[in-house]
Formats: sequence, structure tokens, C-alpha cells
Amino acid sequence: MTAARGAPRLHPDARRSRLRAIMDRLARGLDGMSADGEARSAWRELTAALDLGPEPEVRDCPSCNAIAMRQATICSECWHPLTPPSA
Repeated sequence: MTAARGAPRLHPDARRSRLRAIMDRLARGLDGMSADGEARSAWRELTAALDLGPEPEVRDCPSCNAIAMRQATICSECWHPLTPPSA
């Protein structure tokens, strides 16, 4: 889904990216407090249950400028072949 002209382009994993940012802020807040063992245990359990993983690497399609996953070989918007990334 290509963004309309002037509309912000969304990362293909935008909802998870936002959730990762929220989790990072909360983790920094917990580090600054003297949270009890139960709160830290619940935090670890929540982090494991969400299993967000690392932020995926992306790149722009040279044809339509859509955001594509770094490892993609075809653009999901315009089907333009993408050169495999070098190591």
C-alpha cells in the first residue's frame, strides 16, 4: 500500500515499531525506580509474551519508493525486482 502524496510513509512493521518504542521507555523507567521483584518478574513475562524481536531492516524500492523489507527480492507494491542486498 503506497502512501498518498504528502501522507507519511509507514514502516511495514509500524505497529510493532511503536510498541517497541513504548517498551523501551517503560524499561528505562523501571531501571530508574526501585521496582519490587514481582513488578520486574511481570515485566520479564510481558516482554517474553510479546516476543517483538529486533526492528526489521528496510529499504526503499527504487521504482515506486515504497518501503520494502531489506531481504525482499520483489517490491510488494509495484512488483519491481529488487537487487538482493550485499552482505
